[in-house]
Order: sequence, then C-alpha cells, then structure tokens
Amino acid sequence: MLNIWRFIRRPLIFSAAGAAVGLVYYLVTGCTSGNCAITSNVFSTMFFTGFMGFWISVISKGGCCCSGGSCDIDKK
Repeated sequence: MLNIWRFIRRPLIFSAAGAAVGLVYYLVTGCTSGNCAITSNVFSTMFFTGFMGFWISVISKGGCCCSGGSCDIDKK
C-alpha cells in the first residue's frame, strides 16, 4: 500500500493544486458572457487546470533529483 501511495502522491497533489488554482481563477476572473470555452463553468475550469497540474507532475518527474540524486545515465 505504501508503494502505491508513493506512486500517486505527486500527481494527486499537483492535480489538487491545479484544481484549486482553477477555482480561484474562476472566482477572480471567470467569464461574464458565458461564451468562454474553459472559464464559463467552474467545473470545466477546475478540471482543465487540475489536468494541467497532473500533466506538469508527470512530465517534470524524470530528472536527476527524482532518480535518487544521481544523473549517471550509463548506470543500468
């Protein structure tokens, strides 16, 4: 169970943070006319920004800092 938590912890945190940013963006900026594709609905805004947070967590995971601090690419 601990290994599963380690695997999903980072994307889950980034997705929740992205959804929170989307909520704040909707409340601050929003879309008054209702013609905006993403910001016309609070749920679509939160989903889109949550997905962006998930995407950022996945693509930024593979670096030297995430592989135990070693950047040795020849190590197998």
